[in-house]
Amino acid sequence: MKWLNIWHNWLIGKKEATQSVKSVIMPRLEPQISAYNKRHSSAKVRFGTLADVNLFIELEKQGYDGYLAWERHDFKKDLKQNPYAVYLLLEVENQVIAMISGRFTHKTAHISHLIVRPHYQRQGFGRMLLVLWIQLAQSQGIAQVSLEVRSDNHSAQQLYQQQGFETTVEVPDYYIDGSSALQMRLPLLTKRE
Repeated sequence: MKWLNIWHNWLIGKKEATQSVKSVIMPRLEPQISAYNKRHSSAKVRFGTLADVNLFIELEKQGYDGYLAWERHDFKKDLKQNPYAVYLLLEVENQVIAMISGRFTHKTAHISHLIVRPHYQRQGFGRMLLVLWIQLAQSQGIAQVSLEVRSDNHSAQQLYQQQGFETTVEVPDYYIDGSSALQMRLPLLTKRE
């Protein structure tokens, strides 16, 4: 029940911006990330931190053609105040080339960002992070993965559909430019089932 109170307080903004909460999920994922890195020698995954916020902005600008879905203060607030935030960065030759971020709650692992630098797109790195996210969610007994994707981003939709995601609803005027979003869900078979 403690996690529910923390999540509720974060949602309604009871935590001050300067006050940080400790992540409850990333330490639980550390063993799986370490095991993943031992199996993959060419690409390594690490957790994103406050020190990486400028990198998140850079990835957004490159991956979203200059569009910033989140501003610097959004990332900082999420990392400081959301105990369920998860930021995974993919490095190749010591350069961060991709990220996936979101939150793991008791029922849903929601994806807020999946970004791959343009030079590295269509080489399987986005799929690699997405599959890892799904595996991590399953390992935590989470029932589903959710996300929103631009209705005109057909390549991203195809990636999600290949992993079993289904569109649940279209949300008009979701983005600042008036574009709509598709909400997508992937039900998971968890270790509890």
